[in-house]
Amino acid sequence: MITENHIQALKASTDADSFVQAMMPGVDYLIDSKRSKLEHSEIVKVVKNFELFTSSASIRRYRTFEIPKKSGGSRKIEAPVLPLKTLQRLILLFLESVYDAPAQVHGFVKDRSIITNAMSHSNKAHVLNIDIEQFFNSVRQTRVRALFNKHLGFSQYSSLMLSKLMCHRGCLPMGAPTSPLVTNLIFQRADKRIFAASKKMNVTYTRYADDLSFSCDSVESLHRTKRLIAVIIRQEGFKVNPKKTRLLHRADCQSVTGLVVNDKVNVLRTYRRTTRAINHRLEISIKEHSGDTNMALIAASEYHAMKTGQNDARPPISHLNFIKGRQAFEYGVLKSSQSPEES
Repeated sequence: MITENHIQALKASTDADSFVQAMMPGVDYLIDSKRSKLEHSEIVKVVKNFELFTSSASIRRYRTFEIPKKSGGSRKIEAPVLPLKTLQRLILLFLESVYDAPAQVHGFVKDRSIITNAMSHSNKAHVLNIDIEQFFNSVRQTRVRALFNKHLGFSQYSSLMLSKLMCHRGCLPMGAPTSPLVTNLIFQRADKRIFAASKKMNVTYTRYADDLSFSCDSVESLHRTKRLIAVIIRQEGFKVNPKKTRLLHRADCQSVTGLVVNDKVNVLRTYRRTTRAINHRLEISIKEHSGDTNMALIAASEYHAMKTGQNDARPPISHLNFIKGRQAFEYGVLKSSQSPEES
């Protein structure tokens, strides 16, 4: 695994040779943790030729595509090509060793999830959700470089190379494996300020990536918190998305990171109904196809597409199973519909 000595070596690197040498200890761990599709020799070659990926003019570094948003419209994804993605996953191993996530941060942190994030706000009288606009793209490459050089103690050379390997078109791209953790590092000071301000007002604060959630039993406290947080976020170089700011009361369907928190953490009732209907269709399809789970899954997915516009029936069942636990009613049927490689 990545040790303090490995981190110090990367921090101290002053040229390409020392940078490559510092990165090499992570290659074995990358293979052992199954975070790369490349073989060991291929990763070593990529690391030795890392400078090819520090300039957008050299080779193709990213592919761009769009995915639909639940709220409508589309979201642009800039995904790194496999060699660059491998380099970024290697860098991520080092970043995970230097980032100590505070208790209120739940996004992209080991053993935390949308569930742990939502649990902090269950059974509260009032819930406030604030979204940060263009969270990743708001972080410029110069800010990433300064983070590593001035705040984390990396050499100027290492800070420059890391910022080039992790940024695209001058900012953090949505689609790079390093972007979430780098934004967590960048947002550390803001997290401390927001947590301190919330605590003074007896308000619970958590963050999952760009979703900030607050809850308490006093609506006046949340209104004051909302005004103060907007100022802090602006001072920290980010911008609140007013279209996604929501104050929810007990009579409303209170949700945090897509989960209902009025009483206990759960998925939306309409989501449960749709998913269970799909699951029921899957059970019927298995019987109709004499136990052929592949054919049954195709039939269920067609039903799912008709209901939701999405082609694969497994993601919603997997999500419900993740929230409700492995003993959920849906789990057995989902498991039977997966190949050994998928399970």
